[in-house]
Amino acid sequence: MKTWGPVYLIAGLITVGASSLTFAAKKSNKVKKTEAVSAVAAVPSNAPKILIGSTMALTGAHSADALAYRDGSKIYFDRINNDGGIAGQHIENIVYDDGYDPKTALENVKKLVNEDKVFSLFQVYGDRDMRAIMPFCENNRVPIIAPISGSLFLRNPVQSNIFVVRTSDMSETAEMVKYLVDVRRIREISLFAEDNAYGIAGKSALQFALNKYKVKRASEGVIRQDLAEIDKAIDDIQAGNPKAVILWSDDKAAVAFIKRSLERKFKPYFLVSSFVTTEEFLRETAKLEADIFASQPVPYIISQDSQFTQGYLKDSKAAGKSPSTAGFEGYLNAAVLVEGLRRIGGKPDRAALTAALESMKTLDLGGVKLSFSPNNHEAIGKSTLVKVQAGMLIYLYYF
Repeated sequence: MKTWGPVYLIAGLITVGASSLTFAAKKSNKVKKTEAVSAVAAVPSNAPKILIGSTMALTGAHSADALAYRDGSKIYFDRINNDGGIAGQHIENIVYDDGYDPKTALENVKKLVNEDKVFSLFQVYGDRDMRAIMPFCENNRVPIIAPISGSLFLRNPVQSNIFVVRTSDMSETAEMVKYLVDVRRIREISLFAEDNAYGIAGKSALQFALNKYKVKRASEGVIRQDLAEIDKAIDDIQAGNPKAVILWSDDKAAVAFIKRSLERKFKPYFLVSSFVTTEEFLRETAKLEADIFASQPVPYIISQDSQFTQGYLKDSKAAGKSPSTAGFEGYLNAAVLVEGLRRIGGKPDRAALTAALESMKTLDLGGVKLSFSPNNHEAIGKSTLVKVQAGMLIYLYYF
């Protein structure tokens, strides 16, 4: 049996949007108006540029996330531009708002490619937008770098023009199950999910992870679009007498499920995906007496000693932006794209960019290690599990 070392906690006040981030280490024995945004700080009008384009939900329910990703990447692009750019060229990221509407996203992408003449797409936000634009981008051989999605359809089979930085939903679920089985010694695991594509994907990911440990799912509770079905879902889940429940739903359904479970004196471990840990989720669960855990697709913000993380914290402060998990992911996404551009000398050659990214088999961005290859277009293969407590994300170290 594998022996696990001590568990360490690093506490930080972190949200997905623009709020403060502070750290204090301790050791524990317990386990719609479309807008364009330039990423150039101060560039002469006649300076050569590398144009990239994004379509994101800058307005609407997902705007806090999207704005944080945009701002994080802009901070990194500004840093590169202020240092002279790539081969004397400055990076300009044109960002259009789609309000998380697939039709608008496709219109934005067509405008970016056909009118703005962008070289590559960058940080397209969400599954629905990606599904809408993929056929057009494939037909026009447009690279899509660092889409914000954990879905398997972007990773398997490998899409020749799509390079994902963050880890997958499958990896997030695998880390949850690993923590429960290997660290907490819990095998009685149930599922709460919504009856939609996201919930179905979560169910599949959970089953795959459980099969690895030869664990049978204890029970499941499913709701459609009606939160009034929460009680029935809890009844179905409690029938299996689980010690932990993995939730694959949006933040509102997750909050409703956890609160109602506690009201009914049902207190398992609750585990949610990164999609759920919105500002609203952290706020709504801040005062709950519950064991809530969440997976995160980009783990490296916790490593303050890394040169890359220190660079992000320093650059964020200089830009007047509060550090955040989404902001850090945007900063990291931009760094990956910049490395690809450097390797091709900033030339607007899409095939060359694809080849350059595939050559990054052992990329180390100052303590942040990533890897692409012709057979793997996902740079980070492992997620991080955090504890949600008092509106904070507390990072768990276990090994």
